[in-house]
Amino acid sequence: MEHVLVDLATDDEGYLRYIQRRAKVHTEIICRTLEAAQDGIELLWMGEDLGTQHAPLISRDIYRKRLRQLHQ
Repeated sequence: MEHVLVDLATDDEGYLRYIQRRAKVHTEIICRTLEAAQDGIELLWMGEDLGTQHAPLISRDIYRKRLRQLHQ
């Protein structure tokens, strides 16, 4: 977990490519699932563990810079 947080904070290019690929795969899975369900899905939820019970794990700036676009 420490490496993930450091990679995000330092803009490690390898890690950033990895999370972009991962988001692309997840998006494709969701698209195929929705297509196969033929309008049978009423709710879709994607979970991301970005914090603890007390505070976020990353700053708002890092989220906005690196993850927000992938989530949108």
